[in-house]
Amino acid sequence: MTMMTDKVTLVIWYKEGNSKPIYSFDARGKSLQQAIHWSDEAVLKSKAYFYYENNPPALRIKNVKQEDAGLYRCRVDFQKSPTKNCRIDLDVLVPPSKLVILDEQGAAVLNQLVGPYQESTDINLTCVSSGGVPTPKVTWWREHALLDDSFMILPDGTVKNVLYLEKLSRADLHTVSSTNGRKSEHRNRSTEVSPQSKQIKPG
Repeated sequence: MTMMTDKVTLVIWYKEGNSKPIYSFDARGKSLQQAIHWSDEAVLKSKAYFYYENNPPALRIKNVKQEDAGLYRCRVDFQKSPTKNCRIDLDVLVPPSKLVILDEQGAAVLNQLVGPYQESTDINLTCVSSGGVPTPKVTWWREHALLDDSFMILPDGTVKNVLYLEKLSRADLHTVSSTNGRKSEHRNRSTEVSPQSKQIKPG
């Protein structure tokens, strides 16, 4: 949207689900510098401002939240040219809010250390991730190698991934990751499995 070919007289922003405008930039009968800015506080909460001098001009929303997601429509009235409309779909990524690792008994791992276990023991560790939009993927890693990405989404919206470890060794150190987008926050937790020493009986 350019404002250089003809004078803009009115810019109105709508959001899907709202019958009335949520923001307006009114330059009717005045210069752009004297235009009146108005916003619907119930929708935008003083977070938005229209920067007409930018190229292209833009409605900037600060501190975006999940409730800001949706389809927006911008209507621009000119002094001589026909009215123009444009639409943009705003997606908001919300990072996972909680990541918990559970041992075989279902107890939360608080200090990132599981065990001790006898070497060569088989165990399983469960990671449960809560929150996040879209629903996050929960994966288990050993250093940079992917071990398990077979997560499941539970009825309450949480995501679970169970890692089955066979024949533990002293080198077992694993990381679980919950992520829902390239630009979202990653929440990682490393869990070290500390096996007990084997007892060697004299022959």
